[in-house]
Amino acid sequence: MYPRAYGKYVLLEHLAVGGMSEIDLARLRDEDGSFARFVAIKRIKSDKADEPHTIRMFLDETRITAELEHANIAQVYGSGRTQDEYYIALEYVPGIDVRMLVNEVRDRGHFIPMRVILRIVCDVLAGLHYAHQLCDSSGQPMKIVHRDVNPRNIMVSVRGDVKLIDFGVAKAADRLERTRTDHVKGKFSYMAPEHMSGQDVDGRADLFSAALTLHEMVSGKGLFSGLTHLQVMHRMMAGALADTPSHPDLPDPTPLRVVQRRALAFERVDRFRDCDAYRRALEEVAKPLGGLATTTEVAEYIQRTDPSLSERLSAMVERHSDLGVAWSFEPLPPDEEVELLREPVTESMPKRSLLLPGILATVGAILLGTAVAVAIVAVVWWMQVN
Repeated sequence: MYPRAYGKYVLLEHLAVGGMSEIDLARLRDEDGSFARFVAIKRIKSDKADEPHTIRMFLDETRITAELEHANIAQVYGSGRTQDEYYIALEYVPGIDVRMLVNEVRDRGHFIPMRVILRIVCDVLAGLHYAHQLCDSSGQPMKIVHRDVNPRNIMVSVRGDVKLIDFGVAKAADRLERTRTDHVKGKFSYMAPEHMSGQDVDGRADLFSAALTLHEMVSGKGLFSGLTHLQVMHRMMAGALADTPSHPDLPDPTPLRVVQRRALAFERVDRFRDCDAYRRALEEVAKPLGGLATTTEVAEYIQRTDPSLSERLSAMVERHSDLGVAWSFEPLPPDEEVELLREPVTESMPKRSLLLPGILATVGAILLGTAVAVAIVAVVWWMQVN
């Protein structure tokens, strides 16, 4: 039921649900109760709340995202435990995700302006490069890899801000949850080849995923749309990735295609060395067009593409106007009282509760690894025969 109290927040309405967690719109009120801001509360789903590995993954996400402070990454305001649930309080981004944008534009028979595409992707790359290079408070590299960069996890706000979200399956040096099934985390159709095959990944895997997202924004559909996992693997191994299609804003698509071929190279050593180098190459592509779109231009384009977006946001505010407070979509300042939940979650859990999930995870990983290995061998044999 909404609204309802939730620690120092009030949950207002449901926003989204995933495999491990659900997200609600919430408010955090000032002490005098005269002003409030929207936030997004991410919490473990009730049917997963007692699973030790799910809790460890959630705490990992909390630790990782709490360290990230970048304009192109959704901010973490706080975290904790209330009503026997772990939660993260996140910046609420009033806008649409890139998948919604691509679908909306494609369904109308239009195209996203190239300067807008390049601005969005370059902003994502800036956020990724920051995360990849981040060190913890002791100066040790955190080795963060998002591992789930795809159009659903890129938000564009009505103000033209671009925010990368959802570090729920991110890889980092100090994760609590380490399993043999790490290589299957993320969206298969946006994985780099080394990610698919279960190898250790670095920032160049996120770079590859960002390049696939750019391709989708230009073409209106994913590079591997409609293909099975085995078909995707075959195309990867055969190096049969389609060139980024032409775009009305680019009389000569060659410069962009050269950049994209390098970003989508099968071997990671053949790609750009990092997301910053890829971003700079895309900025060169944008120069003949007048440079990247400005934040204002992105905002104007989003509002023209989805005129009802502002109306929906206004209606949302109106639904909660009986609270008698002024509302703001502006980001909150960092919470000085954020609890990072650094205590080991396993200390309060019976060892027996951890044993069975561990055994099941190991058996599942062995079976999955065997299936993938057989599939790869079959594809290689088929390629040699044909």
